[in-house]
Amino acid sequence: SRMGVVVLMNAENSLDLFTNGRMGTIADGVTSLLEGREPPSPPSTVPIFIVYVALFALLVLQARGIAKSVVALRRGRIRRGRIGPWWRVGFSLVVSVVWALFVLVLVPKQLGSSLSVLATGFPDLVYLLLASALVALGWAVVKAVWTYAALRGEQAAPVATA
Repeated sequence: SRMGVVVLMNAENSLDLFTNGRMGTIADGVTSLLEGREPPSPPSTVPIFIVYVALFALLVLQARGIAKSVVALRRGRIRRGRIGPWWRVGFSLVVSVVWALFVLVLVPKQLGSSLSVLATGFPDLVYLLLASALVALGWAVVKAVWTYAALRGEQAAPVATA
């Protein structure tokens, strides 16, 4: 029909970034209407909803873990058990680094775009992921230093003898 349609949007926010999402559907729908055809049905929002729910749950778990650690460390309670506190701190550091690598390296590689390009497509999701990764890394370092200081304080405390 030699017609063209231009769609301008601020952000896409669909997992299929710029192809079959809202932008593509709007352009196809307008073209279909101009040609007298039935417009295609809109894409499903279920996948993006699942991603947001999972990310929100992750952020809630992250905040809960930080809050529990802050309360315990402020009270001077360092959990001891079958594994020592340094194994716990080490595990926390490893999980935080893996999460940061996932967000900063694997996600852009899998989607074939840099984080800045992804941020133009779905900024809220990318910025939440970045914030989560940076908070995880920052908290892991703070927790390690705080645990070290607490353990060092326990060792330096005088032992009362009867």
